[in-house]
Amino acid sequence: MDSIKLKKIKKILNEVNSWKDRMSQLTDQQLQEKTEEFRRRFRQGESLDDLLAEAYAVVREVSQRVLGMFPTMFKSWERSSSTKEILQRWKPGKERP
Repeated sequence: MDSIKLKKIKKILNEVNSWKDRMSQLTDQQLQEKTEEFRRRFRQGESLDDLLAEAYAVVREVSQRVLGMFPTMFKSWERSSSTKEILQRWKPGKERP
């Protein structure tokens, strides 16, 4: 994986992480309403890339509440072979793996 791709992915990860506290303050109902909010914002012209970090943060918060699991990335995440395989197939602006 080249450093440019890695830099872009780390930027997205930082954006997702920046939503953590705000998402944890939302009620279950407010989290459910995020789906319709994302649809509305997409129809109004926001791109999927614009919505990506916030949407992932919602999914991550719901996962924590429902499953008791909070997906995190650890410091050596870029060395994981399965992560590398996924990231090599991912291209910004395209469908996510």
